[in-house]
Amino acid sequence: MTDATPREKTKTLAVTYYRVSTQRQGISQLGLLAQRSAVERFLTHKQGKIIGEFVEVETGKKSDRPQLLEALALCKKKKATLVIATLDRLARNVHFISGLMESGVEFLAVDMPTKDRFMLHVQAAFAAIYIDPGSPWQNGQVESFHNRLRDECLNRELFPSVTEARVVIEEWRRLYNRIHPHSNLGFQSPDECATNYERLALISAPATPAFRSMPA
Repeated sequence: MTDATPREKTKTLAVTYYRVSTQRQGISQLGLLAQRSAVERFLTHKQGKIIGEFVEVETGKKSDRPQLLEALALCKKKKATLVIATLDRLARNVHFISGLMESGVEFLAVDMPTKDRFMLHVQAAFAAIYIDPGSPWQNGQVESFHNRLRDECLNRELFPSVTEARVVIEEWRRLYNRIHPHSNLGFQSPDECATNYERLALISAPATPAFRSMPA
């Protein structure tokens, strides 16, 4: 007689990897909690089994990732899948993603679990441009801006009315977009950068030859 007892479904082994861009984000846990929540919900639905969790505090532009290397080694050893919340949590460098695809480790982003390798490669090229609404932690620059807005404005002010909140936030926005120094502008303000750019453009522009009228 055959055994009619149904066999227990083998659970997919998963190694989870989470990354935030700055030490402040790592301490606050806000970005990590959002990523972990998305991954755990997905794996619960898919009946996956987490055998390891790795957390990295590092910018997405750098390829030196000791925690990621440990996660990949565990995946190879246990024949597990590397699971991330979104593709850009691996890197913002398309060549880095391409190299990972050739490493032999299967990986899955829970926000697009059905995409094949080609579509993942395409997505990697645009990951730094497009983010999901309400998910600033998917983009390091947006996340950094939100942290600065909270620390320099929202946490320092009391807003007795909506009107006053609008006035204060609008003034902070004006300062940030015009007067505040930015590291990616060489610690110049946007206004200074624009002025210097216009001055440089005038200096480097070719001289316009003088127009001489032809005799009739």
